[in-house]
Amino acid sequence: MRYILAAAMAQGSSTVYYPAQSDDSDALFRGCLALGAQLAWVDEEKTILRIQGVGFPHAEEAVTVNVGNAGAVLRLLLGLGPVYRR
Repeated sequence: MRYILAAAMAQGSSTVYYPAQSDDSDALFRGCLALGAQLAWVDEEKTILRIQGVGFPHAEEAVTVNVGNAGAVLRLLLGLGPVYRR
């Protein structure tokens, strides 16, 4: 799942083939979308994911992401917390 977050934080477009699909992945997708990245499935089988990254994320207001029980996703996204602090 780190590859999804890396693509979301990179500038430009990335293509991920056969990304993991799970509740944790869905939580990470929501987190990346909240940070401003754009994620779109290229095919109906959901085997190719195109990610338009945001580069260095920033926001004027706090961003809330519900990761549910996805502890690994929480740990990944917590590293970006200081970026949003003013």
